[in-house]
Amino acid sequence: MQRLVHSPSCRLLLLTTLFVFAAVPLGAQESLYSPPKDYLEEAAKILTLATAAAAISLTGWVLLARRRKLEAFQTRLVLFLGVCILPFPVMVMSTAVGLEQAKAVDFCSSCHLMATFVEDMEDPSSTGLAALHYQNR
Repeated sequence: MQRLVHSPSCRLLLLTTLFVFAAVPLGAQESLYSPPKDYLEEAAKILTLATAAAAISLTGWVLLARRRKLEAFQTRLVLFLGVCILPFPVMVMSTAVGLEQAKAVDFCSSCHLMATFVEDMEDPSSTGLAALHYQNR
């Protein structure tokens, strides 16, 4: 019997059983939850504003100062940078910020149409899918 307990497969089975039965109950998970942290939020804001300002400046410069030379390659290149390339990071970062903010219940409840859904979600006796996800985090 002692050889069986010391075999690697038996140890693995014992450890697995221990982890399964020692799992945290669903009611206790709420204390373990913490909202996502805002990493590099300030840097993202600064980078977004800088690229947006650069895109607006380049496009404005082409339309005002190089208006008569729109056929030149350099003018088209600067216009392409200002209209197509520089706005891309702004779109990506604003989408990321929007998705991150949408994870918060306050974001959903800020719209008056969603108030009834948020109330149902926060109701502990509700059996709706959103309420079940909210209760189980």
